[in-house]
Amino acid sequence: MTIEKSLPNMVMVCVDGVENGDIYGRYFHRYKKEETFFPDSATLVIEMERFYDAIGYPQAATKTRKFMERKGGRIPAKEHMAVISDSQALIQLRGNLATFLVGVTSRQNASWQGDVVWMEQKIRKHFCSDMELVVFVDDAVKKSEL
Repeated sequence: MTIEKSLPNMVMVCVDGVENGDIYGRYFHRYKKEETFFPDSATLVIEMERFYDAIGYPQAATKTRKFMERKGGRIPAKEHMAVISDSQALIQLRGNLATFLVGVTSRQNASWQGDVVWMEQKIRKHFCSDMELVVFVDDAVKKSEL
């Protein structure tokens, strides 16, 4: 009931609480041992998008428009990131309210497509957009609060 463990962009989202109706918590990936905190679901999506851009996987079908030029005028090449922790260590992590293993397989139509597993309930769901992913996570957290 897990996502393909060899997926290079596997992210474990640990939801620790809800504040003002929005989730907050931590997320982990295989290229960094430390946790990354997110104060709300919008920040989580933005940070995960930056992570996907940094590793270059999955490759974005569209590029974000920029209205201001970068210094030097060149866009840096994708970062080379070394795998620090294995997927087994990632799967052991848990959030205070809920935990989700997210595997984005493509980024088309300015959104994400992939699979998510709600680890506590062992429910796997395919999502066709990042908004659909956030709604699933939000609904799952509401159910786990009951």
